[in-house]
Amino acid sequence: MGVRLVLGFAAAAQAIVVALFSVGAFVWGEMGVGVIGLAATTFLFSATTPGIAALAQGWWHALDLSPELSARGSILEPTLSATAWTVGPALAAPLVLLSPLAVFGFGGAAFIGWLLVSHLPDQKPAAKAKTRIGKVAGLHDWWMSATYSLYHVARALLGAGSTAVLVGAGQAGLVGAASSAPSAGHIIGGFAFAARKDATRGLARAVYRGLAGQAIPTAVIAATFIAFPHPGAIAAAVMLVGGGVLIGILKAPVAGAIYPLAATARPHLSPGRSAAIMAQGITIGGLVGPLLGTLIVSTVGAVWLLPASCLALLLCGVGVALDGTMQRILAGAPESNVVEMPTTVEPVVEAA
Repeated sequence: MGVRLVLGFAAAAQAIVVALFSVGAFVWGEMGVGVIGLAATTFLFSATTPGIAALAQGWWHALDLSPELSARGSILEPTLSATAWTVGPALAAPLVLLSPLAVFGFGGAAFIGWLLVSHLPDQKPAAKAKTRIGKVAGLHDWWMSATYSLYHVARALLGAGSTAVLVGAGQAGLVGAASSAPSAGHIIGGFAFAARKDATRGLARAVYRGLAGQAIPTAVIAATFIAFPHPGAIAAAVMLVGGGVLIGILKAPVAGAIYPLAATARPHLSPGRSAAIMAQGITIGGLVGPLLGTLIVSTVGAVWLLPASCLALLLCGVGVALDGTMQRILAGAPESNVVEMPTTVEPVVEAA
């Protein structure tokens, strides 16, 4: 009932937010609501949205599917999320421009969606597992989440760096295409990765290849713009739009493989709980990335955003490689402190 309660709260809270926005738009007019009203609505929606991606990771394993199909669905889920984040804004933006009251329709759809999703089965508790009790108990469960945050720092720096070099080159008209190109590539690469013959093999290698697949083209783009800061429109499009699609294709395995890789190394956590912890890395990276990008621009210049993205990817790869070592270090309590405890499934309530 915990998950259903969380989703029911999300449905009720977002219905209230949409109703208040609609009343404000009706009383004061669409312009009267203003940017502050839209910003407040967006913030409240984000604050009341559960970590649906983490829940979806767990549901693949709670629907009594075969282990292979559950694993394949779990790997595919980040690609489905990327598809939604690419298609959704593209469909919503024209409607909102026609009338901000379109938000009322979106809110109604969200309300119905939360209620429908809440009727999916609750996640099943995992079997009894050894859980270490001590001052650092559980810290090793968060190592991969912190490592994954570096990947999202790199993604934020890549987006900011692409925009900066295009603006500096006088090609601001390509910013929108360059920003969406990695997501388009992710959709292609993500479906191909999930369709592999054996979806559960070579997860660590897939992560390393994905990190290198993003770092190498990014480094080439950075070096090119440092050497030639004012390329023509065609050259800029080939590098940032074409290169962005290539980066998306090559990096897709990271998001698909990192969740099951972390879960496999932590059998004492349920799939949903493991995914919820990993999802916090997205939140942390999404916060730190823009702040770090602002610091880089204000100190050494925007052209260094792309090299900094490559450095973050390198650190992420090092973190993945050290996962087993750090688990042993952080969970290094003596064997006398190891006790048998049932592992329970906690409701996922973190913001998306």
